[in-house]
Amino acid sequence: MRTEFTQVRAVSGPYTAYGRATLYRRQINAEGKVETGGGVVEVPFTVKGPTKEPEFGIAWGAIAGAVAGTAVLPGIGTVLGAKIGGVLSAPTKPQAEQKAP
Repeated sequence: MRTEFTQVRAVSGPYTAYGRATLYRRQINAEGKVETGGGVVEVPFTVKGPTKEPEFGIAWGAIAGAVAGTAVLPGIGTVLGAKIGGVLSAPTKPQAEQKAP
């Protein structure tokens, strides 16, 4: 049986995660965003694989953009860098899906 979850939202302290997920034959395929600061910084993520040992991927561009933005202009640069990096990069694919060179 295939089960789909849409508009999933989880809150823990200053963090909010939202997205969608599909469960089918004990496999999960999910994607969404984790935000902090009231939505100021968002980091896209993916979750894929068997439900007992899923693999997680995040958009490293959002983190790299935040670091670069902080170096250039602390405060607002962090936010702008994270937003731009998150838009330009997609979450990394889990090891099982990456193609060998």
